Parts: sequence; C-alpha cells; structure tokens
Amino acid sequence: MKKFIKNIKKVLKENEFFVEGIFFSVEKEKVAVFIELRSIEIPRAKLHFGPFVNSSHESNFLNKYKNSAVKLTEPFILGKRWVIVLKRKHNNAISFLKEFLKGEEGIPKHIKRELRKGFKIKCNEAAFVKEFLLDITNYFDPKFPWEF
Repeated sequence: MKKFIKNIKKVLKENEFFVEGIFFSVEKEKVAVFIELRSIEIPRAKLHFGPFVNSSHESNFLNKYKNSAVKLTEPFILGKRWVIVLKRKHNNAISFLKEFLKGEEGIPKHIKRELRKGFKIKCNEAAFVKEFLLDITNYFDPKFPWEF
C-alpha cells in the first residue's frame, strides 16, 4: 500500500494537484485511501514555459504548438522565454483519479486486481465513513503518547 500511496501522490503532483496529506486505513475487508488536497479543482488553463528566446530550441517549440489542439493562446514572450497557455487534460482531481485508477500504470498488480472489482471516490463529508472514523480523527487531531 505504501508504494501505491506514493504513486498516487506523485501523479497528483505531476498533474499539479497539491496534496496536503495522504494516508490509508484498513478495516476488515475494506481499504480506504484518504487524500487531503489543497483544492479539488485547479484552473483549466496552465502557463507552459518554453525555451529562451533565440535559443536553438525556439523553432521546435513554435512548430510544436503551431496547430496544437491544447493551446489556448499563441506562443508569446515573457521576460526572456517563450510561453504559451495550454488547456489541461484534467482540472478536477476526482475525474483524474477515476481515470488513473482504471489505468494500467503506477498501480501494483494486486491492488489493480481489487480495483477492477469496483471502487468509490467520496468527497468532503461523504468520505467520513463510520468504519474509518478513528483513523480520520487521528489524522486531523493526532494524539502523541505523552498527551494521554
């Protein structure tokens, strides 16, 4: 599970979803992964920095985005670099996670096998499931041994 959690955190970060915290809990036959995000949604547009102006990579950058379907603006110069505003593939963490969890990469085989049987993504108050309340409480309000 630790590798799985690490991979989830990594792919969320790669897709610019900021993970505040992540943990998992196991109760009988159920496993839950809890992810605290700074925001479930991020802007649809992102600023992509290209090469420096007058560099050897300039023409490749301009040609790459000449007829691109993901561009929202034409390339422009900001400071000393080429930049472009691109459309993100995912701007909602829930839709991103659904796609990721149905995919093949970054998920250990034994977990993938269980995910194929079905999974649910719950958000906000709906994530506070009775079986996992103790672990959720410990996450948000940790008690250290010297506090008892």
